[in-house]
Amino acid sequence: MARTDIVLGSIDDAHMSRFVDGIAGHFGYRETIDGESNPETKAQYGKRKLKRQVITWIKEYERQVVEADEVDIT
Repeated sequence: MARTDIVLGSIDDAHMSRFVDGIAGHFGYRETIDGESNPETKAQYGKRKLKRQVITWIKEYERQVVEADEVDIT
């Protein structure tokens, strides 16, 4: 299956840490888990959570479309 990369835009280097911190913080990133360092960086966590969120939005939209379709049985 062919694949296409999706690019949302570009961020100035000066704002990158703010972007990563904001995304990771929004989704609840924690520096430590059970007293241990989190093995996932903020950037890795944010990327994973954003991908999951986009998939959720797509599935929710698809359910709305299916639920909106009328079924005429006569």
